[in-house]
Amino acid sequence: MATGLRIPVLGKTWADEAEATHHFRRTERDSSGGTGSNPKSVFQIGGGGAVGTGSIRGMPHLATLRAEGFSIWPFHEVQTPLVIEIYPRLLTGPVNKSDFRAREAYLNQGFPEMEGSLAYKATSSEDAFDAAVSAVVMSRHVDDISGLTAAGDETKSIEGMIWWPRETREATANSRGAAVRQADCPFCDVSGESVVAESRHALAIEDRYPVSRGHTLVVPREHTETLFARSDEVQADIWSLVSRVRARLQSELHPDGFNVGVNDGPAGGQTVAHAHIHVIPRFEGDAVDPRGGIRWVLPEHAAYWDP
Repeated sequence: MATGLRIPVLGKTWADEAEATHHFRRTERDSSGGTGSNPKSVFQIGGGGAVGTGSIRGMPHLATLRAEGFSIWPFHEVQTPLVIEIYPRLLTGPVNKSDFRAREAYLNQGFPEMEGSLAYKATSSEDAFDAAVSAVVMSRHVDDISGLTAAGDETKSIEGMIWWPRETREATANSRGAAVRQADCPFCDVSGESVVAESRHALAIEDRYPVSRGHTLVVPREHTETLFARSDEVQADIWSLVSRVRARLQSELHPDGFNVGVNDGPAGGQTVAHAHIHVIPRFEGDAVDPRGGIRWVLPEHAAYWDP
């Protein structure tokens, strides 16, 4: 484009997992974990929290703003007037935004900039709350925003980036970097490009040897041979990611069922000594008789219905 602003275009349907490129940008994957809530894909046009319709409609207007002298980060060097992309949840933090009293208490505790009629307007709805808190947080980090530079790698210069405060970015990075790793473990050395979803304590990756279309693994960030050696908090986070992965596969592939399970220990069939959970979409006709599911790990005892 003459403006120097490039906008990504989807050329394939997401429903075909074998053909499609994953529709989350790198910035959306990298921004997860700081609040326990992952940014939505800018291309998600259906389902809870979908932002795709508005995002896609708004993209062409970036070129118009650029023509009028705006700097669009990270495509251009930062100067005013400036447009940056944000994900409000990264700025508001883990507050229950759907509850008026929770919104009110949150502002009273940490936002002295808002009081009186301004605070009342900010708590009047979730959208107003997001807008008000985001504006205050950005105003507190003017130096950080002013110091931003244009993207230095191809992915960022094509996909764009989400801005969030430096201290939160660094805390999230440090938390991830502290994970215990083991040499030569395939799940301790996962490339960013293979990650399809993530949470504070876990990553989701496509299985290298899938037994079905969409077969996905959820693996703890920290090396551990058994999932059940981790704390209740970590296990809850991991299973929450399993639930999100299942929901994504359900939306994209529309399977007729799932097998979700763990091979725990060598006697349980575990071949990689880093805990992982299989999320396997199932489709009618993929097995002659699917009854029994995971019972078939011991075939001679599987068909309890067949004396």
